[in-house]
Amino acid sequence: MKYEISREVFKQRLGEKLNFAFIDVQSAVVVPFEGTVHMPYSGDFVAKFSAQYPTKSQNVIVYALNPADESPVKAADELASAGYQFVYFYRGSAKDLVLDKGLN
Repeated sequence: MKYEISREVFKQRLGEKLNFAFIDVQSAVVVPFEGTVHMPYSGDFVAKFSAQYPTKSQNVIVYALNPADESPVKAADELASAGYQFVYFYRGSAKDLVLDKGLN
């Protein structure tokens, strides 16, 4: 299943990291958050993702920093359809800037 998360939840998870894979699905790296992986959304996204994260119970947050960008939703849909159980997506904004390894 996939779930949309709020900015506050994204911020909290990014700060804690825990057992989450943070995947930046934007075509270009806008703001490289520490500990995230840049994997642009494309037609072979699931194949690339599953090569790096084969465990279907992996906690995943896919994100982009443009609220009009649908790639996080599409990537989350595809991962959920591929059997990944804990898929979250975040459509951020240009206001999501890194300040001391966190969001302002």
